[in-house]
Amino acid sequence: MGCDTQVNECFPRVLLADHSPLYREGIKIALTPTGAGCVEVNHFDDMAAELAKPNQIDLLVLDSRLPGFGSLSRLKQLLKEADFPVLLTTDKARDQGFDEVMSAGVRGEVSKTVALVTLRHAIGSLLKGHYWFQGPRFNDKPDLSNPLASALESLSKKEQAVLGLLKNGLNNRQISTELNLCESTVKRHVSALYRKTGIRNRPRLALAARELPPLSLKRLSVDMEVDA
Repeated sequence: MGCDTQVNECFPRVLLADHSPLYREGIKIALTPTGAGCVEVNHFDDMAAELAKPNQIDLLVLDSRLPGFGSLSRLKQLLKEADFPVLLTTDKARDQGFDEVMSAGVRGEVSKTVALVTLRHAIGSLLKGHYWFQGPRFNDKPDLSNPLASALESLSKKEQAVLGLLKNGLNNRQISTELNLCESTVKRHVSALYRKTGIRNRPRLALAARELPPLSLKRLSVDMEVDA
């Protein structure tokens, strides 16, 4: 039972980085409906080695206490050029702020004590391109000033479309598919968004877009899914 260790091109590819073989088995059971192919590692260095390979990863499920992990800054450096979601699993209260977690490349966080159905929901949300944070923790973020409200008028139609999908958690490859654009064109639009808004961090840009007033949000047409 669980995900297939032989990766099929038609199904998601998931890297399971967890020190516990038992918990990895639970994640694989949660992944069963997706038909995902899995690679398992139990140390941060092994995870880094897997990520350095040319195979495209669709999701990283990362144990917050993975041996060798150390700090979010190390994760941020490793994922600097990555374009896939990270689900952080934790068995203790998070001591980092919400924005620190997001800026490190994490798009979801779930306690190791949750039921299997909740874990499956979290994984499914990230594979669909959404964010997933449990209840009150999602609100643990700084009070952001929102330059998007004034910058929105300066955005082209394409930039607004890219922002709307970026806000929903889609990566550049997914956005290029949705908008029928080259991935290099999407990257150019994202760079323009950084320049016009003054926000140089993708997660902060997504959060700022979600914080726009209701009338402005209508122009972006898609919502970011967050589960309580």
